[in-house]
Amino acid sequence: MNSSRIKKMTTMGVLVAISVILIISPLKFPFPGAPFLVYDAADVSIIIGGFIFGPVEGIILTIVTSLVQTLAVSTGGGWIGCIMHIVATSAW
Repeated sequence: MNSSRIKKMTTMGVLVAISVILIISPLKFPFPGAPFLVYDAADVSIIIGGFIFGPVEGIILTIVTSLVQTLAVSTGGGWIGCIMHIVATSAW
């Protein structure tokens, strides 16, 4: 039982790491009608983790990834952007 929890935690950690790598990748592009909205591929690994482990773990992945993004590579959104990212990705 303990090894399954460790496997789950390490898999979630890898998914967060992939998401953080995708945050800094050049796979971002704005939507044509609204240039302030930018597609970010980082949520793909969060959604995959949510499908694999369930909604609660998906929200945990979202929170951890958003906090790392805010502290490490934030583009000026600050804490409001972090909260909005958590709400938007969790609702999705």
